[in-house]
Amino acid sequence: MIYLRKQKKIMVYGPSVVFYETDKSLNPELADDQLIFSCCYDKFSKHLINFSLRKIKMWNPFTGKIKKVYDDPMGNEITSLCMDKNMKRIFIGDNTGNIKCFNLKNGKYLKTLSGHENEISILLHSLDLELLISCSIENTIKIHEDKDIFEGSVLKEIKIPNVQIKSITLIEKYKRIGIGFSSGIIKFYDIEHYRYDSDFSSDNLNIRDEVTCLYFFNEYDFLISSFLSGINKIIYIPPHPLKFNSINEFFNYDLKFSENLSPVTCHDFDYKNKILYSGDQNGILTCRDMKEFFIESDTLSGQNFNTNKGMNLLLNSCK
Repeated sequence: MIYLRKQKKIMVYGPSVVFYETDKSLNPELADDQLIFSCCYDKFSKHLINFSLRKIKMWNPFTGKIKKVYDDPMGNEITSLCMDKNMKRIFIGDNTGNIKCFNLKNGKYLKTLSGHENEISILLHSLDLELLISCSIENTIKIHEDKDIFEGSVLKEIKIPNVQIKSITLIEKYKRIGIGFSSGIIKFYDIEHYRYDSDFSSDNLNIRDEVTCLYFFNEYDFLISSFLSGINKIIYIPPHPLKFNSINEFFNYDLKFSENLSPVTCHDFDYKNKILYSGDQNGILTCRDMKEFFIESDTLSGQNFNTNKGMNLLLNSCK
């Protein structure tokens, strides 16, 4: 047996010669040997879905059996994806700048949207606003109309030079998007009127660091801004009269080296139980109880929270 490193193949010889590609799994029942960069649960069809560079696999989470495999749907490496809230359609961007929409249930191709010149880095979809937000590595953002299943058009294109876009969050409540940059600046754009809204620098928060993640709380008027230093700030957003003021902060400590901070790269929030889930660059998932942060109220007006409590209780961390 010989390993051909450059070709990424294994050659096995005897009475016959057989080549195996080391980057391609021969068993579809197994998880991919390629990088799996996203995984989600379809609560409607009760499927677990994982996405790798060239494959989409759907699993039965109760038996572990494979349900469907969509092999190389883009013809290129998948670099970004998102689904609508109904878990019926999926939007996929690749390393050449193409964006396509597929029926997630049967894999049927639906439409191609206006692409970018370079790799797609971020995709966000709003079912309520009927929009798709796409961003590429050359810092171009496109706002696509998604009213028709088989057609789409670009409503607005935003080009931001000389700085790298690190994160985008969709603020459906106020029809805005928040954009975090490597310079530490966070900008807001009004996507209803397709115009720049406002911005502020991390200097306002006494942090001179790049943004690693933005997460907007859908039922409130603030977002979490995470920075490369491992510091996370909860701040008001426009049009709130206290916009850009920090409400609270918490630090994401490294499990191995408790004195070190690790930057958070993604957040999600359980609104029912008031639990914040955070994932960092080391592969650590952290759960934080925010019940004390919010004063017990069902009005969810954006004013019912306690600025002095809430981020101190660490529920769990795992890798």
